[in-house]
Amino acid sequence: MQHKEKTISAGLAFLQAAALAIPRTMGDRDRIEAMSEAMQLAVKNRFSFDKSETQQLLRLGIETSVGVFRPMDYYLLACASGGTYARMWEAHHNQKAWVAARALFPEYLNGTRQRTFLDNNRIAPRVAVLLPATFAPEEPELASFEGSQVWWVTSQTDDVITLCRYRVTKEAKARGEYYAPFVQTGAPARRRKLSREEWATWNDKAEATPEQLAA
Repeated sequence: MQHKEKTISAGLAFLQAAALAIPRTMGDRDRIEAMSEAMQLAVKNRFSFDKSETQQLLRLGIETSVGVFRPMDYYLLACASGGTYARMWEAHHNQKAWVAARALFPEYLNGTRQRTFLDNNRIAPRVAVLLPATFAPEEPELASFEGSQVWWVTSQTDDVITLCRYRVTKEAKARGEYYAPFVQTGAPARRRKLSREEWATWNDKAEATPEQLAA
């Protein structure tokens, strides 16, 4: 009986090739930077990953006194980019995706000065979500955008998501109305923890926005 040889995903093959291609004479700092760049390239460009490959990916990790490369640390970029890495990460952490009707991702993820709004998209810590004005008692000094409250995801488990809302400072206001609501300055003014059921209720009330708005 002929057995078909199991193939590995394009993402894993690419990263294994990158690890082998790095010269042995390269120092730890440069090796970590090279592997980090390779992983960012793979995730951002939606290279395929398989849910069964996490242990093989973890073996490519590097931990030294000058820095670390952790292959499972790219979930935020995967949420912004799409592709199969996010599903692999969720399977590894036994966590279902949290999806927001309206979300803003950090500018540095796309390498531009343009804010990236995504609708009905996976979210992760360091992402801002827009929720209805009725989500929490309205306070004028707290961040809002186009009639919605601005909350930042600070942590999430399979059962609970934690959100924080910040005050808008005078310095932020001086930068303009499209900048001010998305600045995290100081300690959070308000914090809320929601179950999946609570999240679904409020998320369903959020209205869609254009995918991208210029800063």
